Amino acid sequence: MMTVGIVAEFNPFHNGHRFLIDRLKKSGARVVCVMSGNWVQRGEPAILPAHKRAECAVLCGADAVLELPFPWSASSAENFARAGVFILSRAGCDSIAFGSESGDTGFLLAEADRLPNPAPDPSAGTAEIYPRLGPNDILAVEYIRAARRMSADIGFVPVKRTGDGHLSDRADGDFPSSGAIRRAFLSGGEPDGLPASVLDVIRRAKSEGSFPAYAEKLSDAAVAFWRTADPSVVSGCAECGGGVAGRLCRAASESAGFDEMQAAAATKKYTSARLRRAAWFGMLGVTREDLKTLPAYSRLLAAGPEGRRTVGEMRGSGLGIVTKKKDIPSGAGAERQFLLQTRSDALYGLSLPVPRPASYFIREKCFISE
Repeated sequence: MMTVGIVAEFNPFHNGHRFLIDRLKKSGARVVCVMSGNWVQRGEPAILPAHKRAECAVLCGADAVLELPFPWSASSAENFARAGVFILSRAGCDSIAFGSESGDTGFLLAEADRLPNPAPDPSAGTAEIYPRLGPNDILAVEYIRAARRMSADIGFVPVKRTGDGHLSDRADGDFPSSGAIRRAFLSGGEPDGLPASVLDVIRRAKSEGSFPAYAEKLSDAAVAFWRTADPSVVSGCAECGGGVAGRLCRAASESAGFDEMQAAAATKKYTSARLRRAAWFGMLGVTREDLKTLPAYSRLLAAGPEGRRTVGEMRGSGLGIVTKKKDIPSGAGAERQFLLQTRSDALYGLSLPVPRPASYFIREKCFISE
């Protein structure tokens, strides 16, 4: 049986994600997802905790969901894709499927050929690096580039994206964008475009005080850190070089909140996502070297019956797949990954409607569907 991998955020899981999984399942493939943990690529806390988003994916057809761990989950397209492809290739996936604005494999391969090696400086901004690509195709190109650099024997399955673009504010209809869905939830609404099983998970999470996560709840902590930080020290952190640390420190001193701090620090060169990532990476001590490495292990967040069999096959692949703290492999890389994971999860816990203790997510159990 073919195993197809998906790298995703599912922030939150919606009908577009189910459409992609349904297409793959109809072909007879097993579907293994590598999904961002509690922090996502935009440099924000995920609206719903990782284990619950993984549960949504399995309830909607995914066979297994592995975690794309922090800090790669909150990094630039290149690092996000590299870590995701690494995990899927080690998990034995035959191909990687993804939503795509173009839906054209030939076009995406040509774009991957066009970009120089080494990778462009992400501070140049996506408009300059990827002038002809939408956000899904940017990631698609980086998946291709990552697989080539690893000499991974893996194919690519673009599925033309259905529904509204990521900048759309429409939260109605069958296929609204993830951004529109998040904005509707954060405004107190309940948007269309989500499977019934996902709404059930979200409503339960809301009643438990774990939905939705609000980045604004971390505002005071972020401003306090950057007001008191030493720019010469923090500039060694990922995304904080080139004067970014100094800009954030000055902006924090002049601002009353995180959004205001970002606006004060922004320039044409430094995008909002870049500044958000820099702010959290500086607070959590993420270095450039951390992002150059690859994950030492991945947590199994959720699995169905076929997924459990698939994970059993993966365990001999050299990829550390863990469900409990005691399963984490030994070695400096795994220790460093666990440290950054616990720091980021501890901060994430403060973004929830009912704040969680620092160790809460370390104890979270894998969701198993019968």
